[in-house]
Amino acid sequence: APPLAPIPAAVDVVADGVVQPVSRAELAFGTTGLVASVDVAEGDRVTAGQILATVDDTAAAASVTQADASVASAEASAAGAQAAVVGAEAQLAASEQAASEAANAAAAANASLKAARGGVDAAEASVDKAKSAKAALPIGATRPQRDSANADIDLANGQRRSARADLEVAKAQAFAADDAAAQAALQVDVARAALDEAEASAVAAEARVEEAIAAADQARAAAAELELVTPISGVVSSVDVKPGD
Repeated sequence: APPLAPIPAAVDVVADGVVQPVSRAELAFGTTGLVASVDVAEGDRVTAGQILATVDDTAAAASVTQADASVASAEASAAGAQAAVVGAEAQLAASEQAASEAANAAAAANASLKAARGGVDAAEASVDKAKSAKAALPIGATRPQRDSANADIDLANGQRRSARADLEVAKAQAFAADDAAAQAALQVDVARAALDEAEASAVAAEARVEEAIAAADQARAAAAELELVTPISGVVSSVDVKPGD
């Protein structure tokens, strides 16, 4: 025989039981303080992320404002410190350029001094040569020959005096150029030390910025704990605080 088709039937089942929520959250403030507001009541339906109550945030708001001001001040100081670094770098570059120019000038002055010494040596040799030429005149040398020899000696002596004068000038110029080069080199050392100091100050200033930002983050985190926020959606089963608690 063919199988019988199923016959639908309605059956009522009556049983005792306890209804359990899928999820449950017992919430409390993460800090102490005076309750400023309670924004829900027992039986209210709420959604995840909704603020249920708040603690008075006057002090916390002031702390956040002060922390933000500290961050702004630290950032301004850091900017100033970085500007000082840029200025110190420019000063060092200028000092190095001046030192290079002074060193070149000193080298040129010392080259001139060497040439002046050579000029004196040549003039001395000319005097000696003129005197030797006069001494080599024969006993019967004519007056014009003797006059010519004396003129040569006078000319050589004059050239020697001029060469010696040039040497003194060259010595003075070389001394001044060497001193200027030494002073310029000293200024490079001073500028380099100033740059090192400025860079150290900039690093310290940046560290203070990081500290100020961390303090501001902590202040905001503390302020966030003044809000009681539900992590889940559902129905409020009970409210155990009221404004002023």
